[in-house]
Amino acid sequence: MEHTYLYETSRTLPSYGSFDTVVVGGGFAGVAAALSAEARKKQRFELTYAPASMILVMEELLLEAGVTLFYDTRFCALCVQDRMIRAVVVENKSGRGAICCMNVVDATGDADVCTLAGDATVESNKNVCAWWFYSETDGVLKLNRKTDNFYQITPEMPLYSGTKHEDVTALCIETRRRIREYTNAVRFGHSVGASEMSHDGSGVLAAVVQSRNQFPAILPSIPQYRMTRRVLTDYQLDESDNGRWFDDCVGLTGDWRKRGPRYCIPYRTICAKSMDNLLVAGRCISTTESGWDIMRVIPTCAVTGEAAGAACALAARSTKGNVHSINLSDLQQILTRQNVVMDRNLFV
Repeated sequence: MEHTYLYETSRTLPSYGSFDTVVVGGGFAGVAAALSAEARKKQRFELTYAPASMILVMEELLLEAGVTLFYDTRFCALCVQDRMIRAVVVENKSGRGAICCMNVVDATGDADVCTLAGDATVESNKNVCAWWFYSETDGVLKLNRKTDNFYQITPEMPLYSGTKHEDVTALCIETRRRIREYTNAVRFGHSVGASEMSHDGSGVLAAVVQSRNQFPAILPSIPQYRMTRRVLTDYQLDESDNGRWFDDCVGLTGDWRKRGPRYCIPYRTICAKSMDNLLVAGRCISTTESGWDIMRVIPTCAVTGEAAGAACALAARSTKGNVHSINLSDLQQILTRQNVVMDRNLFV
């Protein structure tokens, strides 16, 4: 189909409110940023991770902190003046509108805000098919961890971009096709082809046990992407930065794949270059290719989200929203009071 372009007439947008900080994205990084911006994150919680329970707890914390939530709302555009984002344009059931702000945190996971702001980004089209789902057999739920091997990509594997709508649709369709075929193999003894196997080294074909009582119970609610697009700032954190201290540290993290490595996260990796009031949090912070897989996971997303939220709150109070002009020592003191670990002795 040939691409055509249509002209969209200009229009006056209603305001959906004015806030010091607008956080775009509602994952772990976004929640941490919103709570930190509201100066609510003064205690630590030790939790056993259960997705449904976590959603309920996070929403409760946000509401208690006075955070205004916008569900079923899509980020669309930016209103920019003098290197400052003045409003985030969104669309929802009420139509198209603007949320005015002093600063913004891009916690989309895909660097969507940074992309529209004009920041340099890097995209990945090497996402494999992941099709985790819950099945139910005689009233018992089981999590089926099914995925192609991200670390051993072969020529026959389908690969997907997370920033092209055609690929997102294709991944969703392929995910469900594999769930259907795997379930049929379990229930009726059908053969399972190579593309329907899980490439986790467990020998899935031999592990398929016939059970006519097994049915899919909970399907993936979102496309299961690992890494889609990340921003490039003044510093890109690399796997080789293990054990290296940065004076602009805003938090620490490890390597989820193995014990031992420790990483200091510099403020520069979350500070977008295009705008003076834009920060980044979560899996789209500034890294190299090798650092991306380390920094994309939940614990690091929470650390960068908390740092970004605290920085935005500080900027709203002291620099009229400019996150490049804040006193970094003040930010580090705020994060320390919030029990963020920033121990230089760990890097001696």
